[in-house]
Amino acid sequence: MKLRKRDDDGAIADFTPAIELDPKAAQIAYRNRALARNLKGDADGAIADYDRAIELDPKNADAYNNRGNIKKSKGDLDGAIADFTSAIGRNSNLAVAYKSRGEAKQAKGDTAGAKDDLKRAGELDPELKEEIDHIMDSVHVEE
Repeated sequence: MKLRKRDDDGAIADFTPAIELDPKAAQIAYRNRALARNLKGDADGAIADYDRAIELDPKNADAYNNRGNIKKSKGDLDGAIADFTSAIGRNSNLAVAYKSRGEAKQAKGDTAGAKDDLKRAGELDPELKEEIDHIMDSVHVEE
């Protein structure tokens, strides 16, 4: 509830004992605390929590995707692409992972790879089409 109210410090304080009290549910608390830390601007702390969440639940595509987005925002494009690829490997229908990987590939100069990923994202989630069209226009990826 505190996270929804943007009480990031309160949310972090609540998730920390939850991690200690219930190791079986800790991966959820780590992911939630990572989200709160990222919202607060603590990207490194968020990445560390996603690392731990992934250790506890290596099949969770969303954790890889979220960690990839943080890495992308920090300029770690190779790390981001690796995380998006891991997310896609765990859930091949995760359109946002294709979109984010396409953006990271474009930032690295891989226009063809970006085009393929962005196209696939649009196929998987038609609601992303307008956003993807804008990305493709802004990065001069031609059809």
